[in-house]
Amino acid sequence: MKKMGKRWLAMMLCIVMCVSLLPVPALAEEGTITADRQQGTIAMAGAETVEETVEASEEEEPALPEADAATEEPAEETKAADEALSERAESLREANAEETVEGEEPAVIGIASGACGEGLSWELTDDGILTISGTGEMKNYSYNEDPAPWYDWTDSISAIVIETGVTSIGSFAFFECANAVSVTIPDSVTSMGMAAFSRCSSLVSVAIPDSISELPMGAFGACSALC
Repeated sequence: MKKMGKRWLAMMLCIVMCVSLLPVPALAEEGTITADRQQGTIAMAGAETVEETVEASEEEEPALPEADAATEEPAEETKAADEALSERAESLREANAEETVEGEEPAVIGIASGACGEGLSWELTDDGILTISGTGEMKNYSYNEDPAPWYDWTDSISAIVIETGVTSIGSFAFFECANAVSVTIPDSVTSMGMAAFSRCSSLVSVAIPDSISELPMGAFGACSALC
């Protein structure tokens, strides 16, 4: 009897243990299914939200701002305005050119200048005129050792002007000014040096003032154009 009681007791314990163990996997499985269903619901809800967002963005496309026709100048009008400005500038240039031609003559530009005696100066301008000005006697020169300071420009000299105040013309002063066609000598000049106008072969006439009483040797030597 004692052995039977122990067996029944053991059987009861086994049954209790089996019963207590059976619901655990079932509950776990049910919980997993429930969780999976919940995740599926969430996933479905997320997908529906994304689809709704895409549809909303496709339906509500922002309208592009329309171009302001008033601020966009047509290309043809711009081209016409440029052409008008160019024509205006050209007409102004032509008007300025006409004023220059019809107005005063352009200023004479000096090529070279310097001193040619105490109180005297000389200047050669781009029109070919050599001018001696000031007050006093001109320095004497020589044709080889000490030529006149304008000797390097003798080919450019077409006229010689000696202004009032100059009292003498130096020796060899205008030696070999072969292209000079005229010379002006004022009454203030009282003396002239040797060979002062020698080899001025283009001189056609010279007015010598009464203030010069004597011409030195060779003052106008080799001036072949003089009568």
